[in-house]
Amino acid sequence: MTTSLLLTLGKSVIGDYPATSSVASSSGAAGSGVVLLAWIYDSACILFPGAGITKNCAREFGSGVLPNSRAVLMDDLLRAR
Repeated sequence: MTTSLLLTLGKSVIGDYPATSSVASSSGAAGSGVVLLAWIYDSACILFPGAGITKNCAREFGSGVLPNSRAVLMDDLLRAR
């Protein structure tokens, strides 16, 4: 939940930034590219720790991810080749 709130907040901040900044308007497409890369970087900085926290909470309080009976380790598949 915290991850989704931070992503929403980051989306609104990055969405308002080009309207109030001269970076995107003064340098045209290059400035828009910089804003896009900043948004991707900020999203990754929020998403990856959020995924780690979610994984730890699932292990601590939930059941975690359980594979089905037909699941095979990738090491076994590579060893067979």
